[in-house]
Amino acid sequence: MKTKVTIALTSALMLVLMSFTIVPSESTAPSCGCEEGVLFDVSELDGGTWSSWGTNPCFRGLDFRVRNTRYNEYAKKYHWEVQFRNCYNQKAAFNYEIVPYHERSEIERSGRTTNRVDVAANTTERGTHWDLVPEANQVFVYVNKMRFGASSWGDYAPCD
Repeated sequence: MKTKVTIALTSALMLVLMSFTIVPSESTAPSCGCEEGVLFDVSELDGGTWSSWGTNPCFRGLDFRVRNTRYNEYAKKYHWEVQFRNCYNQKAAFNYEIVPYHERSEIERSGRTTNRVDVAANTTERGTHWDLVPEANQVFVYVNKMRFGASSWGDYAPCD
């Protein structure tokens, strides 16, 4: 009798548990539910003219703009410059990459960035950063691995 009751209760418990779906909590879900980059299309601008400022959808206090300054004959690529504006009240250190727009999915999937920069709080950089990209009109600026504060060490910040 005891065995039949134990089996019945165990079976009922298993049915109840199997009827639930496990949903990741915020701590196990990806830290950013949005894109970490911005598309820039400068096809309507004269060569060397800055694009309008774009705001990063993940880190809304980080703005940036781009311009295509020239074609590099040797590399057969375009010289793209990017300038960052930090609207946060702390120094921001982050990685970034400039890629052709059609490579957007690949950079978002891999998260592989090779450029690191830090920008003081509430400032626009005086200088620029650049990269050679085989695209004349549309680039995607991807930002990840953001940290705030005086140190570039520690945990990466989640999206705003």
